[in-house]
Amino acid sequence: QRFQIFNHSIMVKIVFLLVLCLFTMSSSRAQIKDIEFMLGPSMGTLHSKMTDPGSLTTANYSAKMGYSAGVGSSYYFTENFSLGAQLIYQKTTVRGNFPFEFENFTGNLELTTSFDHLSLPVRARYTMGNKVKFSSELGGFINCLLNSTAKDYFMYGSITPTFAEASEQYTRFDAGLSLGFSSQVSLSEKLNVKLSLTDNYGLVNISALQYPQFPIHSSNFFKSNTMNLLAGIVYSLH
Repeated sequence: QRFQIFNHSIMVKIVFLLVLCLFTMSSSRAQIKDIEFMLGPSMGTLHSKMTDPGSLTTANYSAKMGYSAGVGSSYYFTENFSLGAQLIYQKTTVRGNFPFEFENFTGNLELTTSFDHLSLPVRARYTMGNKVKFSSELGGFINCLLNSTAKDYFMYGSITPTFAEASEQYTRFDAGLSLGFSSQVSLSEKLNVKLSLTDNYGLVNISALQYPQFPIHSSNFFKSNTMNLLAGIVYSLH
Protein backbone atom coordinates (compact mmCIF):
# COMPACT_ATOMS: atom_id res chain seq x y z
CA GLN A 1 0.00 0.00 0.00
CA ARG A 2 2.88 2.39 0.77
CA PHE A 3 4.36 1.64 -2.64
CA GLN A 4 1.05 2.39 -4.39
CA ILE A 5 0.75 5.73 -2.54
CA PHE A 6 4.36 6.62 -3.45
CA ASN A 7 3.74 5.60 -7.07
CA HIS A 8 0.60 7.77 -7.25
CA SER A 9 2.45 10.70 -5.64
CA ILE A 10 5.17 10.65 -8.32
CA MET A 11 2.55 10.53 -11.07
CA VAL A 12 0.66 13.52 -9.61
CA LYS A 13 3.85 15.60 -9.28
CA ILE A 14 4.93 14.92 -12.87
CA VAL A 15 1.47 15.73 -14.24
CA PHE A 16 1.40 18.96 -12.19
CA LEU A 17 4.81 20.04 -13.50
CA LEU A 18 3.85 19.32 -17.12
CA VAL A 19 0.58 21.24 -16.75
CA LEU A 20 2.52 24.13 -15.21
CA CYS A 21 4.94 24.10 -18.16
CA LEU A 22 2.06 24.10 -20.66
CA PHE A 23 0.41 26.98 -18.78
CA THR A 24 3.70 28.90 -18.86
CA MET A 25 3.92 28.28 -22.61
CA SER A 26 0.55 29.97 -23.09
CA SER A 27 1.64 33.14 -21.29
CA SER A 28 1.89 36.38 -23.24
CA ARG A 29 5.67 36.48 -22.99
CA ALA A 30 6.16 33.22 -24.83
CA GLN A 31 6.08 33.10 -28.61
CA ILE A 32 5.29 30.06 -30.74
CA LYS A 33 8.00 30.29 -33.38
CA ASP A 34 7.93 26.93 -35.17
CA ILE A 35 6.16 23.65 -35.87
CA GLU A 36 8.07 20.40 -36.38
CA PHE A 37 7.20 17.06 -37.97
CA MET A 38 9.32 14.06 -36.97
CA LEU A 39 9.79 10.37 -37.70
CA GLY A 40 12.34 7.77 -36.66
CA PRO A 41 13.25 4.51 -34.92
CA SER A 42 12.66 3.86 -31.24
CA MET A 43 13.97 1.32 -28.72
CA GLY A 44 11.89 0.55 -25.63
CA THR A 45 12.57 -1.72 -22.70
CA LEU A 46 11.38 -2.43 -19.16
CA HIS A 47 13.11 -2.49 -15.77
CA SER A 48 11.86 -4.95 -13.18
CA LYS A 49 12.84 -6.80 -10.00
CA MET A 50 10.53 -9.74 -10.72
CA THR A 51 12.16 -12.87 -9.23
CA ASP A 52 11.15 -16.51 -9.62
CA PRO A 53 10.65 -17.97 -6.11
CA GLY A 54 12.00 -21.38 -7.16
CA SER A 55 15.19 -20.52 -9.03
CA LEU A 56 15.65 -17.06 -7.45
CA THR A 57 16.54 -15.74 -10.90
CA THR A 58 15.51 -12.27 -12.06
CA ALA A 59 13.73 -11.51 -15.33
CA ASN A 60 15.69 -9.60 -17.93
CA TYR A 61 14.51 -7.55 -20.89
CA SER A 62 15.91 -6.56 -24.27
CA ALA A 63 14.66 -3.94 -26.71
CA LYS A 64 13.57 -4.63 -30.28
CA MET A 65 13.32 -2.01 -32.99
CA GLY A 66 10.16 0.11 -33.13
CA TYR A 67 9.27 3.50 -34.56
CA SER A 68 7.90 6.90 -33.57
CA ALA A 69 6.18 9.72 -35.45
CA GLY A 70 4.68 12.99 -34.32
CA VAL A 71 4.43 16.76 -34.29
CA GLY A 72 5.76 19.41 -31.95
CA SER A 73 6.16 23.11 -31.32
CA SER A 74 8.56 25.40 -29.48
CA TYR A 75 7.68 28.34 -27.25
CA TYR A 76 10.51 30.85 -27.06
CA PHE A 77 11.17 33.19 -24.13
CA THR A 78 14.56 34.33 -25.41
CA GLU A 79 16.67 33.49 -28.46
CA ASN A 80 18.37 30.70 -26.53
CA PHE A 81 15.78 29.49 -24.02
CA SER A 82 12.52 27.80 -24.96
CA LEU A 83 10.01 25.12 -23.99
CA GLY A 84 9.25 22.34 -26.43
CA ALA A 85 6.09 20.20 -26.45
CA GLN A 86 5.54 17.18 -28.69
CA LEU A 87 2.75 14.71 -29.36
CA ILE A 88 4.28 11.43 -30.53
CA TYR A 89 2.91 8.04 -31.49
CA GLN A 90 5.32 5.33 -30.31
CA LYS A 91 5.42 1.68 -31.34
CA THR A 92 7.85 -0.29 -29.16
CA THR A 93 8.52 -4.01 -28.69
CA VAL A 94 10.17 -5.59 -25.64
CA ARG A 95 11.39 -9.16 -25.25
CA GLY A 96 11.51 -10.56 -21.71
CA ASN A 97 13.18 -13.77 -20.50
CA PHE A 98 11.85 -15.37 -17.30
CA PRO A 99 13.85 -18.41 -16.07
CA PHE A 100 11.79 -20.57 -13.69
CA GLU A 101 11.64 -23.86 -11.76
CA PHE A 102 8.42 -25.76 -11.14
CA GLU A 103 8.46 -29.19 -9.43
CA ASN A 104 10.87 -31.22 -11.62
CA PHE A 105 10.85 -28.80 -14.53
CA THR A 106 13.36 -26.10 -15.34
CA GLY A 107 12.48 -23.80 -18.18
CA ASN A 108 12.35 -20.34 -19.61
CA LEU A 109 9.31 -18.18 -20.38
CA GLU A 110 9.91 -15.81 -23.26
CA LEU A 111 7.46 -12.96 -23.54
CA THR A 112 7.43 -10.51 -26.46
CA THR A 113 5.22 -7.49 -25.82
CA SER A 114 4.31 -4.72 -28.26
CA PHE A 115 3.17 -1.31 -27.00
CA ASP A 116 1.29 1.45 -28.80
CA HIS A 117 1.60 4.75 -26.93
CA LEU A 118 0.70 8.39 -27.34
CA SER A 119 3.51 10.30 -25.67
CA LEU A 120 3.50 13.93 -24.51
CA PRO A 121 7.03 15.08 -23.62
CA VAL A 122 7.55 18.69 -22.45
CA ARG A 123 11.16 19.80 -22.11
CA ALA A 124 13.01 23.01 -21.35
CA ARG A 125 15.56 23.68 -24.08
CA TYR A 126 18.77 25.68 -24.27
CA THR A 127 20.06 26.35 -27.80
CA MET A 128 23.47 27.49 -29.02
CA GLY A 129 24.91 28.12 -32.46
CA ASN A 130 24.16 30.10 -35.58
CA LYS A 131 24.14 28.23 -38.92
CA VAL A 132 24.14 24.90 -37.10
CA LYS A 133 22.21 24.98 -33.82
CA PHE A 134 22.71 22.54 -30.94
CA SER A 135 20.23 22.09 -28.10
CA SER A 136 20.13 20.28 -24.78
CA GLU A 137 16.71 19.50 -23.29
CA LEU A 138 15.34 18.39 -19.92
CA GLY A 139 11.78 17.87 -18.72
CA GLY A 140 9.14 15.20 -18.25
CA PHE A 141 6.69 13.06 -20.19
CA ILE A 142 3.28 11.41 -19.93
CA ASN A 143 2.43 8.27 -21.92
CA CYS A 144 -1.06 7.00 -22.67
CA LEU A 145 -1.21 3.30 -23.55
CA LEU A 146 -3.43 2.74 -26.57
CA ASN A 147 -2.88 -0.99 -26.92
CA SER A 148 -0.53 -3.78 -25.86
CA THR A 149 -0.26 -7.33 -27.17
CA ALA A 150 1.90 -10.15 -25.89
CA LYS A 151 3.07 -13.48 -27.29
CA ASP A 152 4.66 -15.99 -24.94
CA TYR A 153 5.86 -19.57 -24.90
CA PHE A 154 7.56 -22.04 -22.58
CA MET A 155 10.71 -23.98 -23.38
CA TYR A 156 11.25 -27.46 -21.93
CA GLY A 157 14.29 -28.89 -23.64
CA SER A 158 13.20 -30.03 -27.12
CA ILE A 159 9.44 -29.73 -26.48
CA THR A 160 7.72 -27.51 -29.06
CA PRO A 161 6.81 -24.14 -27.54
CA THR A 162 3.16 -23.19 -27.16
CA PHE A 163 1.91 -19.71 -27.94
CA ALA A 164 -0.74 -17.64 -26.22
CA GLU A 165 -2.03 -14.10 -26.41
CA ALA A 166 -2.10 -11.81 -23.35
CA SER A 167 -3.30 -8.27 -22.69
CA GLU A 168 -4.26 -5.85 -19.92
CA GLN A 169 -0.98 -6.41 -18.13
CA TYR A 170 -0.03 -2.75 -17.92
CA THR A 171 -1.58 0.44 -16.61
CA ARG A 172 -3.05 3.03 -18.96
CA PHE A 173 -0.71 5.89 -18.00
CA ASP A 174 3.03 6.27 -17.50
CA ALA A 175 5.16 9.28 -16.53
CA GLY A 176 8.78 10.13 -15.88
CA LEU A 177 11.83 12.17 -16.84
CA SER A 178 12.66 13.14 -20.41
CA LEU A 179 15.97 14.42 -21.74
CA GLY A 180 17.26 15.05 -25.22
CA PHE A 181 19.93 16.44 -27.50
CA SER A 182 19.29 17.86 -30.95
CA SER A 183 20.84 19.75 -33.84
CA GLN A 184 19.31 21.86 -36.60
CA VAL A 185 20.62 22.94 -40.00
CA SER A 186 18.91 25.65 -42.03
CA LEU A 187 17.61 24.78 -45.51
CA SER A 188 15.94 28.12 -46.16
CA GLU A 189 14.54 31.08 -44.29
CA LYS A 190 11.52 29.04 -43.18
CA LEU A 191 12.74 25.42 -43.15
CA ASN A 192 15.28 23.60 -40.96
CA VAL A 193 16.31 19.96 -40.83
CA LYS A 194 16.40 18.58 -37.29
CA LEU A 195 17.96 15.44 -35.79
CA SER A 196 17.26 14.61 -32.14
CA LEU A 197 17.97 11.84 -29.64
CA THR A 198 15.61 11.59 -26.67
CA ASP A 199 15.37 9.32 -23.65
CA ASN A 200 12.13 8.91 -21.67
CA TYR A 201 12.79 7.20 -18.33
CA GLY A 202 9.66 6.08 -16.47
CA LEU A 203 9.41 6.72 -12.74
CA VAL A 204 6.10 5.01 -11.94
CA ASN A 205 5.02 1.38 -11.78
CA ILE A 206 3.15 0.43 -14.96
CA SER A 207 2.35 -3.18 -14.05
CA ALA A 208 -1.29 -4.18 -13.60
CA LEU A 209 -0.38 -7.73 -12.59
CA GLN A 210 -1.34 -8.87 -9.09
CA TYR A 211 0.60 -11.44 -7.07
CA PRO A 212 -0.73 -11.24 -3.49
CA GLN A 213 1.56 -14.06 -2.35
CA PHE A 214 4.70 -12.03 -3.18
CA PRO A 215 5.91 -8.63 -1.92
CA ILE A 216 4.74 -5.99 -4.37
CA HIS A 217 8.10 -4.24 -4.58
CA SER A 218 9.93 -7.34 -5.83
CA SER A 219 7.38 -9.18 -7.98
CA ASN A 220 5.02 -6.61 -9.41
CA PHE A 221 7.22 -3.70 -10.40
CA PHE A 222 7.88 -2.46 -13.94
CA LYS A 223 9.34 0.81 -15.21
CA SER A 224 9.64 1.85 -18.84
CA ASN A 225 12.58 3.31 -20.74
CA THR A 226 12.30 4.46 -24.36
CA MET A 227 14.90 6.05 -26.61
CA ASN A 228 13.93 7.81 -29.85
CA LEU A 229 16.13 8.88 -32.75
CA LEU A 230 14.00 11.37 -34.66
CA ALA A 231 14.62 13.17 -37.92
CA GLY A 232 12.29 15.89 -39.05
CA ILE A 233 11.45 19.19 -40.67
CA VAL A 234 11.00 22.38 -38.64
CA TYR A 235 8.85 25.12 -40.19
CA SER A 236 9.39 28.63 -38.83
CA LEU A 237 6.28 30.74 -38.24
CA HIS A 238 8.15 34.05 -38.03
